[in-house]
Amino acid sequence: MVKDENLKIISALRDALSKNENVALCIIVEKEGSGPRGPGTKMLVYPDGRTVGTVGGGPFEKMVIEKAIKAIKEGKSKVVKYAFREDNVPLGAYRTGLICGGILTVFIDVFNPKPRAIIFGVGHVGKPLAKILASLGFRVCIVSDNPKRANREEFPEVDEIIVDKWDNAIEKANISEKDYVLAVHGAIEYDYKVLKRAIERKAKYVGLLGSRTKVSKLLERLEREGLSKDSYIGRLYAPVGLDIGAKTPEEIAVSIAAEMLMIDRKASGKHLSIVK
Repeated sequence: MVKDENLKIISALRDALSKNENVALCIIVEKEGSGPRGPGTKMLVYPDGRTVGTVGGGPFEKMVIEKAIKAIKEGKSKVVKYAFREDNVPLGAYRTGLICGGILTVFIDVFNPKPRAIIFGVGHVGKPLAKILASLGFRVCIVSDNPKRANREEFPEVDEIIVDKWDNAIEKANISEKDYVLAVHGAIEYDYKVLKRAIERKAKYVGLLGSRTKVSKLLERLEREGLSKDSYIGRLYAPVGLDIGAKTPEEIAVSIAAEMLMIDRKASGKHLSIVK
């Protein structure tokens, strides 16, 4: 029975990761005294509270699920102790209200699938950007309307290549709230369509390559077409990239990748130097 349960949990975990879903695998790693289940018992928890498997049910399991959901949101794995007694409770352990008498230690292992970066445009910046992001661990998707430039020979390191008429290609990319979207085509109308669609789909990060003048005009157009600043503030970065004095396409790609890492890691972007 335990073997069948484990197979079901591992299968669900594999399926979740294939769909780019964030989940937490909760494993009882230590048991002192009496408790509902023993070491090795597993339960998979989804961000919405759904579960596969059980670590014992009741208020204890509810507490584990709550901790797992919080861990998924924070993106950090953790170890948590639960007490099944009222007295002699270890420091830092959570009281379950149960009186079995033991202490259970649960490892909440958070799985964060690699973020997807969708690069719309395969020009001078798009190519080095795809290479850098792939090396940093992003799942890279290239979108273009030019099959001669968007192919495996030109982009051997990317996970996905979408080539179609521009409007169709944008829809095929299926932009989601977890995606990093980069509009680096260059042509104003092409980039605007990506920009608008990415904002409508609430992409996590939307980067627009271009001058301040180009950005200002596209922002004005967004507002005329009913997309207020509130719909993209905190998600739209335009012009895209950090100010590192970038001039060449490769340097611009580095500045964009650095900004994306800063957002993904929730970092400050400040100097690390402690030299005054």
